[in-house]
Amino acid sequence: MDDASAFSLLDMIERHFNTSKKQITWADIAEDEPDEIDLTMLLERDSNPDCNEYISRDDLIARRLMMKNVS
Repeated sequence: MDDASAFSLLDMIERHFNTSKKQITWADIAEDEPDEIDLTMLLERDSNPDCNEYISRDDLIARRLMMKNVS
């Protein structure tokens, strides 16, 4: 789903269900203690150099387009 379709769907849901326009902040999100899966993922992040590869938004979009063209 592209951004335009997602925003259109969100707009339709907000109009249909009359959702509130409350601004959500980080303080609204409950924090849980990490479980075994979380701890394993954090260990993987810290020990695997491939987990520290960052790309720009433009590179991500380009890779996504290449994958679409391949399939």
